[in-house]
Formats: sequence, structure tokens, C-alpha cells
Amino acid sequence: MAEDVYSPFKVFAHMDKIEQLKRGKIITPVFIQVDLTNRCNLNCNFCFYKIHKLSAFDPKAEIPFETMKRMLRECKDIGVKAIEWSIDGDEPILIEKDGEIKNVRIKDFVDSFFDKPCEGYEYKEVKIDIKALCWNSKTFASQALEKKRIIGVLRHPAKRLYKIILETGRQICTTGSHSIYCFEGGQLRPKKVEELKVGDLIPVIHNIPTGKGKRMPELCRLLGYYLAEGSSCKRYSEKHKRYFCGIRFTFNKKEMRYIRDVANLIKKLFNSKAFLVERKNTIQVCSSSCKFFNFLESLNIGHKAKEKQIPDIVFNADYESKIEFLKGYFAGDGYFRQRKSGAELSCKTASRKLASDLVFLLSTMGIYACVEEQRNPERMIEGRVLKPSTCYHVIIYGKRQLLKLKDVIEHLGKEFIYDPRPEDKELVLDKIILLPVREIQIIEKDTIVYDITVEDNYNFIGGLGNILCFDTGGGEPLLHPNFKDIVKYAKKLGFEMALVTNGTLLDDETLELIKDFEWVRFSVDAVTPQTFKKIKGVDLFDKVIENLRKLIEIKSENNVIGYSFVVCRDNYTEIHEAAKFAKLLGCDNIRFSLAMTPLKEKLFEGIWDECVYLMERAKREEDENFKVFQFSNRIYDLAGEVYSECCYYTDFVGVVAPSGYFPCCRLKCDANFRFGSIDEPFKKVWFGEKRLRFLKMVRRGCPYDCWMTQKNKIIAALVNPPKKHVNFI
Repeated sequence: MAEDVYSPFKVFAHMDKIEQLKRGKIITPVFIQVDLTNRCNLNCNFCFYKIHKLSAFDPKAEIPFETMKRMLRECKDIGVKAIEWSIDGDEPILIEKDGEIKNVRIKDFVDSFFDKPCEGYEYKEVKIDIKALCWNSKTFASQALEKKRIIGVLRHPAKRLYKIILETGRQICTTGSHSIYCFEGGQLRPKKVEELKVGDLIPVIHNIPTGKGKRMPELCRLLGYYLAEGSSCKRYSEKHKRYFCGIRFTFNKKEMRYIRDVANLIKKLFNSKAFLVERKNTIQVCSSSCKFFNFLESLNIGHKAKEKQIPDIVFNADYESKIEFLKGYFAGDGYFRQRKSGAELSCKTASRKLASDLVFLLSTMGIYACVEEQRNPERMIEGRVLKPSTCYHVIIYGKRQLLKLKDVIEHLGKEFIYDPRPEDKELVLDKIILLPVREIQIIEKDTIVYDITVEDNYNFIGGLGNILCFDTGGGEPLLHPNFKDIVKYAKKLGFEMALVTNGTLLDDETLELIKDFEWVRFSVDAVTPQTFKKIKGVDLFDKVIENLRKLIEIKSENNVIGYSFVVCRDNYTEIHEAAKFAKLLGCDNIRFSLAMTPLKEKLFEGIWDECVYLMERAKREEDENFKVFQFSNRIYDLAGEVYSECCYYTDFVGVVAPSGYFPCCRLKCDANFRFGSIDEPFKKVWFGEKRLRFLKMVRRGCPYDCWMTQKNKIIAALVNPPKKHVNFI
């Protein structure tokens, strides 16, 4: 069934932005209209730009390809609805800062660039040198992993999240419009999370090189023990008027080897003698060393079980030191099991961040780990009742993986007996393992989500388990030499796309490229070759209709095909015939509008009543599969007799042309209303002083003739609803 795609009530789908307007906020646009080029291969006699001789209109100008790519990225960064890519704040991401690799929560990283809590769509440019670990999408080769500078951070509210759980338990929680890479058709390509389905293959990075690293085996082993069995606190004594520090490691009485090892390490590394406290079934290794406590504090290692995380110095240590860390950690929280079905080394933790850190640390050693989210039942430990809680089970299995951890297994007092037969090959693309989606959960909650923008590659590694996240009008867009490349790049970024075209330059490759757009509108303005040539100056009517038919035949189910008809004195008699013709072709709708010329409403003197009559007849062609969008009383808009406070274009839509950024289609290419150059960052222009001054002016009522009066009235009423007699509806 055909829908009213031009409905002014679509704004009700964006009440979050209405609420921001009520609070006086400057909102980000819902979508962007882009004129790729001013060039046109037709010569329409009602051409707005030709007739009005606009000061900022160069008929040969176009937006350079690299500039367009940059603008697309920047639109994403400020939260344009069509490219809203964001993930849950608890998800970890891999970064490099000051030469060190870090596995940080995206919330902590992004929030560090803001002074206040999130109040809406917020973007900050990153000016310091911080890099993200990302993947070079041009190659599957071993050099595919690289580090690229993070150039921006973004956060905004969300109400729905998708939790994607892969086989082996790796997972990520994101908004539905965020994209992650998916292996389809023999290649990796970004796919919106809301479009994923069970069984889709998702790439996971399993071998992350971090360089040679620093040698510190004993310190790393002690940190491993602490993360598994340690806790710390600091309290102030009124009696002694000073702080006392306490660190303790709790072991089973049978684990004397580990107890002695911890005590010796504390003595050697911090020159502090540990003391033992014996309990019913356990022995605690205790230290009151402030030096040791302050060192742990500096690492931000965490005090409580759910807060613990691996410090950055371990990620940046050498291979031997990492093995020593794992010895200490698995001695406390791990176990090794060997059965006929196979062997596994595993551990459990209450900290999601620590589980993520373990998976990342192992991946820097070329070791692949599984991770499962589990639920602990209510239980009792040393007389204390523990409530049900979530825990994370990290598991390493497979001969090749376990052989690399042979020293860790022996530190546990176990022996790894392995079958020398070769293992089955995994589905691996060098550093990437492909894992099928096992489960998709939809989580309804009010939350803040986060994103980063990465230079050049526009992806980053994140989630629990190193999942690869994928960070028109005016002239004739198909005349742009890079049109196809721009469309492919925009698709890669996850844009919802639409196209207005005169239809003369469409070839089979382009038709295939645009068949899954949200909508395509053909500017035909005629029903016969004679009228077409009279209006446009060329004899290409049959070519346009042929291309229109081709697209209708191959278009995706969701692509809405429209027939555009700008009414003027040369074609008004064909209004009714145009509706019948568009319906016969199989178009989803026809859109009638009025030519905008300096004559304004006088252009229709003597023919207006007939235009209205023919429009009424055209409207009768409408049925459940075909819509007729009429100009209604836009003649009065042209006359300037009706205007309201401008909100639609100035708040909800961004307009970009080769000559700069503009407030709306009506004022596009008028140098008096240019907000900035296309060489400037989009966000700088959108939130800039020149645009803000214009907003203040149009809030009092735009003095220019406009065809968006109805939409503006609806938005204005939502932002400033009536206050008197509101219950007498």
C-alpha cells in the first residue's frame, strides 16, 4: 500500500528533537540535502537558479570527492539520523595513547572530553594524538590491522539497544542503526545491527600485535594474583590521625605454594614484609604497604570484584611477562580440565571489563578465547549468603592454543597431555575469525550511547571479544564524475539514501546501485516528448521513461519511485494526464509542485482555476498503490500571504551545495545566507555564530516565500503548544 511519504506529520517520529527544541537546544539535522554538482545537461525554462541569477551559483561547480567523503563522516559525527552509529557505554574499545595500548570502556573515553552529563546529541573534536586499533578494509592480509587517529567523539540518548551474541559467547551491545562488519558474498562489508540475523558471519580479531613490550615478569605475576584473589582498602584513623592502607590476598589453605610466592613478591618488589591471617578454610596474605597500595591505585586496577580490570602495563609488557601474569591470575581464579572430549583452561570473573581484558590480552599473544555470560545462583561462602549475579566464563581450548599456555598449566600443578594429530582448521582469514550470530536480544531502556570517529578507515575494534565495528538536488547528481564512488562510500557508512534525478544519464550499473535507495524521484515535468523538449530544451523524453521503467522493474521492495511534475504555463494542461501516465508506468506516486519564479503567483494568472480543476481530477487517480501529492494552496505561499516561524529546514534539514552550507532550498546559493564554506567542518558551521544569528531572525518569522508553511506550523505548535483552555479540545 502506498504511503503519504510527503506527510508533514513525519516530524512526530522525531519527538526527541522537539523536546530538545523546547529546552532551547540547537539540534542536529535529521537528514542532509546535498547538491553534488551545479552542472546540468538540461535547460529547463523554469530553472530556479538560472532565473534568479543567484550570487553564489557557479553552473560548473561540484563538491570534490574527498570533500564529500569528509562531509559524510562529519554528518555521522554530529548524529544525523540516517547515520546514527553508536554503542553501549559499557562496551570496551582498543586505543593507543602515549605509545601504550589500552582497552577502555567507550563511555569513560568519550565522557572524558565533556565537562557535563549528556544533554542530547553531543560531538567533540579530538585534538590530541589518540589512535584506535582498526582494520584496513582494503585487504585481508596480515598487515590489515593498523592504528588510525581518533578525530572525534559522539554521545547521545537512545531508547533501544541490540545485544548481538556470537557463537563462543563474544558479544556487543549497540543501537540498531550502528553497523558492524559482516562476511557476505566472499567479502567483509558493514551491515546495520537491526538488519542482522542469526547465522550471519561476524569477523572477530584474534591476533593483535602490540610490539616487543617491556620485561617485568614478577610484577605481572603479582598483579595476576591480585586480580584473582586480591582486595584493597584505605581508611583514616582518628586515633593516629593518618591513613592506613591494607592489601590482602585470600587463598585456600592447600595453596601454600601461591601464598609463599605472593609474600616473596611483595617483599622483593615493595620492600614490605607480608603477614598471614589464618581463617577456617583460608589463609590471607596481608600487607600494609602504602607504596604497594598507591601503586595499585595508580593503575586503576579496581578494588571490588565487579570493578577489576587488567592495567595497561600488562598489555604493553613482553610475551614472557604476559605469561607470568596469566600464571598468577589462573592460580587464583582458574582451573585446567582434561577429558576425552578435549582439554580446556578457564576462569570465571564478576567483571565484564576484566573478561574483555583477558580476551584482548590473550589475542595479543595469538591465543583465541571463548567467553560466556552466565548466571551464578544464590550461594554461601564462609557464612556469607551471596545473591544471584552475572559472571563471565573465559575458556581457552584447542591444542594450538593450550600449547602456548603450557607454562601456565604447569604453574597450576597440571600436565597438558595432547594428541599429536592435526586439528581441524577453523574458519580463519589470517587475523580474523568468522563467527556466526547465535542470538539477538532487543533491550528497551533509556540510556546514553557512544561512538568514535576514526580517520580514513572509519571502523574500530570493540565489544566483549574484539568485534569489528564499522565506525540530493540542485544540478544533476549523475554528472558528478565520482557519483558512483560517493554512493558506494555513503552505503559503506550506513546512510539511508535518496535521489532526485532527471533520469537521462542512468545506465545499468547506476540503476543497480540505486535500486535499494529509500526513494528515487524522476524530474520529468511532462507527459509527451513535445512538452518535455519545450520545457527542458532536449529531446530525451523516451530515454527518461525507459530508465524509469527499468528501475521500477528491479527496485527493492522498500524503494519508493516518484514522478515529479513542476507545473508552469507550458505544461499545466497535462496535470491530469501526468497522474494517469505515472500510475500506468508503475510509479508509487506523483508529486506536483509549482514553478518558483520572480513572477511568483502572477505566473499562474488566468490559469489558476484550471490548474486546481485538473489537480482535483488527478487526485481521483489515487488508490491504495498510488499516491497523488498536490500543491494544494501553495499559490498563497508563493504570494507571501502566509508564513510562520521557520523550524523545518533550519532545524531538521541540512542543505549543502558546492558553494557552501545554506539554511534551505529557497535560500540556497544566495551568498547573503551562506553559513560557511564546504572546506569547513560541518559541525563548526552547524553550530557556528552565523547560523545561530540566522536562527534568531527566522524564529520571528521568515520574510521569504516558502512552501513549508504547514510543516513549520506543526513544529511550532509542538514546541510551543497552546496554554489556555487546553482541556476544551
